[in-house]
Amino acid sequence: MIRDDYKSAVINGYVVNEGGYIKGARVMRIGEQEVVINVSGKATTLYLKPNVARVRQ
Repeated sequence: MIRDDYKSAVINGYVVNEGGYIKGARVMRIGEQEVVINVSGKATTLYLKPNVARVRQ
């Protein structure tokens, strides 16, 4: 979910926010199609699965 001042994503069933952590990995950036996490000093990009339905408010 992306708003002007708030970004969150669901990763492995956990809701995370930019700057937050999931299992020791820091969430660096949340985009519309990807999430960038930092694992042990290395950036890794996670991509949205194309078959996931989008939710509108």
